Amino acid sequence: MITSKVKTAMLSDPEVSGLDIHVETFKGRVHLNGLVDSITESSKAEELVREVKGVVLVKNSITVK
Repeated sequence: MITSKVKTAMLSDPEVSGLDIHVETFKGRVHLNGLVDSITESSKAEELVREVKGVVLVKNSITVK
């Protein structure tokens, strides 16, 4: 449930390429990885995840191209 909310939030945001970010969730802990164009995009993705109800921890392993 959390994974789908996270993906929806990222796909709805024009600053984040949600298709390039992989999301794994386990007991409210969300792990992000993938490739993005800028540090701003990585930070925005993490920010969006933190706003999703049920998320207790975010590990951001997104790499900037």
